[in-house]
Amino acid sequence: MTCGGSSVGATPTSLMLSITAEVPDHNIMWQSDDIDDGELDIKLSAALDAFKPVLRDIEEVLSIVSSDGYDINVNGTMYTAETDLGIPTTAVDCPSGTVRQVVLCVTCPPGTLYNSGTCQECPLGSYQELQGQTQCQYCPDGKTTLGIGAVSQTDCVDTL
Repeated sequence: MTCGGSSVGATPTSLMLSITAEVPDHNIMWQSDDIDDGELDIKLSAALDAFKPVLRDIEEVLSIVSSDGYDINVNGTMYTAETDLGIPTTAVDCPSGTVRQVVLCVTCPPGTLYNSGTCQECPLGSYQELQGQTQCQYCPDGKTTLGIGAVSQTDCVDTL
């Protein structure tokens, strides 16, 4: 930019967005030794459900800010925001046997196996009694399951 014959550089300016959100009133605080695994899954699911709308709103704001043509009005002067904001993304590295759901790592449940970042139901003729496993157990010879996602060897029935 030239101003009065002198070359002047653009002054870097930063914009800080403060996002405040109300999370629905869910009792998501608990003592882990006070509840069993099934109840923990329900409470974690409720916590995730409570935060999903907030995270969607944040994603929407970030999408708007980083899209082309986002203008900012400052005292009647319009400024176009840079579209390459370098907005960091949330990186959650989940260990094997768990998958990412929003910002938490959730263990693959019984009846499933962990494969390539997803929980997949055990195929026909197999079962998995434990959570967070990378393979399913096959039914004994002469037996199969009636469907996919079996959770116990007792789900194996005689082959017709």
